Amino acid sequence: MLIVFCALMFVSVFVLLRSNTPAFDVNPLFVKAASIISLLFCGGVLYFCVKILFLKRVGLVINDEGITDSSSALSLGFIKWQSIKEARVEKKDGRWLLLIYLKERAKYMKDENDYITRILQANIKNYDCEVVVVLGRLKCTAREVEMAIDEHNI
Repeated sequence: MLIVFCALMFVSVFVLLRSNTPAFDVNPLFVKAASIISLLFCGGVLYFCVKILFLKRVGLVINDEGITDSSSALSLGFIKWQSIKEARVEKKDGRWLLLIYLKERAKYMKDENDYITRILQANIKNYDCEVVVVLGRLKCTAREVEMAIDEHNI
């Protein structure tokens, strides 16, 4: 919410600067440049924040085919049960996490784009597993996720 507030403030600055009020005694070119930059950057931030707030997207789906993670912009997406060596829920650093260990680590590292590969490498370094889903962002409890994982007996 703080980001939305800050973005609204910058958009307000754009409106104030563009309103041609004589209260500002600065170079008009600077005013135009600052107001356009403010509108483009903060308007974009505002758009994406509002979109994320009101988007009704399922963040984590656990079904008979596998696990679909769309909880963040850098999620791996759908992972088949055949590709998963182990999945478990743990509390680390005060946060509940779903840790997904993959059978073919190298395959996912090669197939994904550079950003996802870096996320996978960071997960391996920090948690010794490839896929980490922060459960605090989801609308379910860690116990519910754990029960759904246990239903599929991997």
